[in-house]
Amino acid sequence: MSEKPRKKYDIKNFSNFGKFEQKPRRQRREPDPPGLAVVVHGDDVMKAYRRLKKKIMKDNLMDTIRDKRYYKKPSERRQEKLKEQRRNMQRAQREKAQQYGIRYKGYDPSTAKTRGY
Repeated sequence: MSEKPRKKYDIKNFSNFGKFEQKPRRQRREPDPPGLAVVVHGDDVMKAYRRLKKKIMKDNLMDTIRDKRYYKKPSERRQEKLKEQRRNMQRAQREKAQQYGIRYKGYDPSTAKTRGY
């Protein structure tokens, strides 16, 4: 293929060289106030509601309210914590057994698919 030589342009011929018009930037939303407050911009209440829900979920506020609804003795709290640790440990062991295809307590890799593990 024969390539055409590029034309040589003289910069002096271009009066607007390097002076391009930039698009107007979209204004950024100012950050939400600290805490669980959100600001409603315009009439978009649902968007503010979704942001508030995300903040509440991230902060685990609903779990805290549910836990503090009734008084729990310290011994009950300890028992629940131990139960949760046991559950997590068993889940991890079951996943390891599944990964390596070995038996673990009630988990059998040959019947795993029929049981829904």
